[in-house]
Amino acid sequence: MWMKFDSLAVPQQVSAARQEEDTVTYRQFALGILGARVYQGSNPSVLIAQSAVLDFDREGAALILEAGVVQPGEPVRVSFFLENDLRDEHVQPMVDRVPATVRYAMPVAGGLRVGVQFDYRTSVFAGSIRARARAVERLLSDWSGDDGADAGRHALLPVGYRQGGRIQRVVAGC
Repeated sequence: MWMKFDSLAVPQQVSAARQEEDTVTYRQFALGILGARVYQGSNPSVLIAQSAVLDFDREGAALILEAGVVQPGEPVRVSFFLENDLRDEHVQPMVDRVPATVRYAMPVAGGLRVGVQFDYRTSVFAGSIRARARAVERLLSDWSGDDGADAGRHALLPVGYRQGGRIQRVVAGC
Protein backbone atom coordinates (compact mmCIF):
# COMPACT_ATOMS: atom_id res chain seq x y z
CA MET A 1 0.00 0.00 0.00
CA TRP A 2 3.06 2.28 -0.04
CA MET A 3 3.66 4.36 -3.12
CA LYS A 4 7.25 5.11 -3.90
CA PHE A 5 7.82 8.54 -5.40
CA ASP A 6 11.25 9.37 -6.69
CA SER A 7 11.28 13.16 -7.13
CA LEU A 8 12.74 12.83 -10.60
CA ALA A 9 10.13 10.27 -11.67
CA VAL A 10 7.02 12.09 -10.43
CA PRO A 11 6.35 14.19 -13.57
CA GLN A 12 5.91 11.01 -15.60
CA GLN A 13 3.63 9.45 -12.96
CA VAL A 14 1.44 12.42 -12.06
CA SER A 15 -0.59 14.70 -14.28
CA ALA A 16 -2.80 17.60 -13.30
CA ALA A 17 -6.47 16.91 -12.68
CA ARG A 18 -8.55 16.75 -15.84
CA GLN A 19 -11.62 18.44 -14.44
CA GLU A 20 -10.47 21.68 -12.86
CA GLU A 21 -13.92 22.38 -11.46
CA ASP A 22 -13.45 19.37 -9.17
CA THR A 23 -10.04 20.32 -7.83
CA VAL A 24 -8.66 22.47 -5.08
CA THR A 25 -5.33 24.15 -5.80
CA TYR A 26 -3.59 25.21 -2.62
CA ARG A 27 -1.25 28.22 -2.49
CA GLN A 28 2.19 26.60 -2.31
CA PHE A 29 3.62 23.98 -4.67
CA ALA A 30 5.15 21.29 -2.45
CA LEU A 31 6.12 18.40 -4.75
CA GLY A 32 9.68 17.33 -4.03
CA ILE A 33 9.69 19.13 -0.66
CA LEU A 34 6.88 17.66 1.47
CA GLY A 35 5.68 14.14 2.07
CA ALA A 36 2.71 12.99 4.14
CA ARG A 37 1.52 10.08 6.22
CA VAL A 38 -2.23 9.55 6.16
CA TYR A 39 -3.94 7.91 9.14
CA GLN A 40 -7.50 6.76 9.82
CA GLY A 41 -9.64 9.56 11.20
CA SER A 42 -11.35 7.29 13.72
CA ASN A 43 -8.10 5.62 14.85
CA PRO A 44 -5.13 7.98 14.36
CA SER A 45 -2.63 5.25 15.21
CA VAL A 46 -3.54 3.26 12.06
CA LEU A 47 -1.43 4.32 9.08
CA ILE A 48 -3.34 4.19 5.77
CA ALA A 49 -0.72 5.45 3.34
CA GLN A 50 2.41 7.44 2.74
CA SER A 51 2.31 9.97 -0.07
CA ALA A 52 3.82 12.82 -2.01
CA VAL A 53 2.32 16.28 -1.41
CA LEU A 54 1.44 18.19 -4.58
CA ASP A 55 0.48 21.49 -2.97
CA PHE A 56 -0.20 22.81 0.53
CA ASP A 57 -1.47 25.75 2.56
CA ARG A 58 -2.87 26.31 6.05
CA GLU A 59 -6.35 25.17 4.91
CA GLY A 60 -5.47 21.88 3.26
CA ALA A 61 -3.32 19.92 0.84
CA ALA A 62 -3.43 17.88 -2.35
CA LEU A 63 -1.84 14.45 -1.97
CA ILE A 64 -0.98 11.73 -4.47
CA LEU A 65 -2.27 8.35 -3.20
CA GLU A 66 -2.95 4.88 -4.55
CA ALA A 67 -6.47 4.26 -5.84
CA GLY A 68 -8.95 2.96 -3.28
CA VAL A 69 -7.08 4.19 -0.20
CA VAL A 70 -9.59 6.93 0.73
CA GLN A 71 -12.99 8.16 -0.40
CA PRO A 72 -14.49 11.69 -0.57
CA GLY A 73 -16.10 12.65 2.73
CA GLU A 74 -13.86 10.31 4.74
CA PRO A 75 -12.24 11.76 7.87
CA VAL A 76 -8.46 11.26 8.04
CA ARG A 77 -5.49 12.59 9.96
CA VAL A 78 -2.41 13.77 8.08
CA SER A 79 1.18 14.32 9.22
CA PHE A 80 3.58 16.35 7.07
CA PHE A 81 7.34 15.87 6.82
CA LEU A 82 10.15 17.13 4.67
CA GLU A 83 10.25 14.59 1.85
CA ASN A 84 13.69 13.28 2.84
CA ASP A 85 12.46 12.57 6.39
CA LEU A 86 9.22 10.79 5.43
CA ARG A 87 10.48 7.22 5.77
CA ASP A 88 12.44 7.85 8.99
CA GLU A 89 10.14 6.85 11.86
CA HIS A 90 12.30 8.72 14.39
CA VAL A 91 11.85 12.17 12.81
CA GLN A 92 9.10 14.34 14.27
CA PRO A 93 6.61 15.67 11.69
CA MET A 94 6.35 19.37 10.89
CA VAL A 95 2.58 19.11 11.40
CA ASP A 96 1.34 16.04 13.26
CA ARG A 97 -1.95 14.23 12.58
CA VAL A 98 -4.03 17.26 11.70
CA PRO A 99 -7.72 16.27 11.43
CA ALA A 100 -8.91 16.55 7.83
CA THR A 101 -11.72 15.54 5.50
CA VAL A 102 -11.17 14.14 2.02
CA ARG A 103 -12.79 16.69 -0.30
CA TYR A 104 -12.16 14.89 -3.59
CA ALA A 105 -10.29 11.91 -5.01
CA MET A 106 -9.54 12.30 -8.71
CA PRO A 107 -7.80 9.71 -10.90
CA VAL A 108 -4.43 10.76 -12.30
CA ALA A 109 -1.72 8.67 -13.90
CA GLY A 110 -0.13 6.59 -11.14
CA GLY A 111 -2.92 6.92 -8.56
CA LEU A 112 -5.30 9.54 -7.19
CA ARG A 113 -4.99 13.26 -6.61
CA VAL A 114 -6.66 13.60 -3.20
CA GLY A 115 -7.62 16.96 -1.73
CA VAL A 116 -7.90 17.14 2.04
CA GLN A 117 -9.34 20.09 3.94
CA PHE A 118 -8.02 20.56 7.48
CA ASP A 119 -10.64 20.61 10.23
CA TYR A 120 -9.10 22.49 13.13
CA ARG A 121 -12.38 22.63 15.05
CA THR A 122 -12.17 18.94 15.97
CA SER A 123 -8.82 19.25 17.77
CA VAL A 124 -8.12 20.60 21.24
CA PHE A 125 -4.73 21.65 19.84
CA ALA A 126 -6.23 23.70 16.99
CA GLY A 127 -4.18 26.84 17.64
CA SER A 128 -0.90 24.95 17.77
CA ILE A 129 -1.68 22.88 14.68
CA ARG A 130 -2.75 25.95 12.68
CA ALA A 131 0.45 27.78 13.71
CA ARG A 132 2.55 24.86 12.48
CA ALA A 133 0.62 24.71 9.20
CA ARG A 134 1.26 28.44 8.71
CA ALA A 135 4.97 27.86 9.38
CA VAL A 136 5.06 25.14 6.70
CA GLU A 137 3.22 27.47 4.31
CA ARG A 138 5.84 30.20 4.96
CA LEU A 139 8.67 27.69 4.45
CA LEU A 140 7.24 26.70 1.06
CA SER A 141 6.73 30.36 0.15
CA ASP A 142 10.34 31.18 1.07
CA TRP A 143 11.54 28.15 -0.88
CA SER A 144 9.65 29.25 -3.98
CA GLY A 145 11.25 32.69 -3.72
CA ASP A 146 14.74 31.17 -3.98
CA ASP A 147 15.62 31.44 -7.68
CA GLY A 148 18.07 28.54 -7.62
CA ALA A 149 15.70 26.18 -5.84
CA ASP A 150 12.73 27.42 -7.87
CA ALA A 151 14.40 26.56 -11.18
CA GLY A 152 14.90 22.96 -10.05
CA ARG A 153 11.35 22.65 -8.77
CA HIS A 154 9.80 23.82 -12.04
CA ALA A 155 11.22 20.68 -13.63
CA LEU A 156 8.91 18.72 -11.29
CA LEU A 157 5.68 20.49 -12.28
CA PRO A 158 3.07 18.02 -13.53
CA VAL A 159 1.72 18.59 -17.03
CA GLY A 160 -1.00 21.26 -16.97
CA TYR A 161 -0.46 22.18 -13.31
CA ARG A 162 -1.17 25.82 -12.47
CA GLN A 163 0.78 27.15 -9.53
CA GLY A 164 -0.74 29.49 -6.97
CA GLY A 165 -4.46 29.92 -6.98
CA ARG A 166 -6.82 29.02 -4.22
CA ILE A 167 -9.92 26.92 -3.88
CA GLN A 168 -11.63 26.97 -7.27
CA ARG A 169 -14.65 24.69 -6.92
CA VAL A 170 -15.19 21.59 -4.86
CA VAL A 171 -16.97 18.41 -5.92
CA ALA A 172 -20.67 18.68 -5.08
CA GLY A 173 -21.67 16.82 -1.96
CA CYS A 174 -18.25 16.83 -0.32
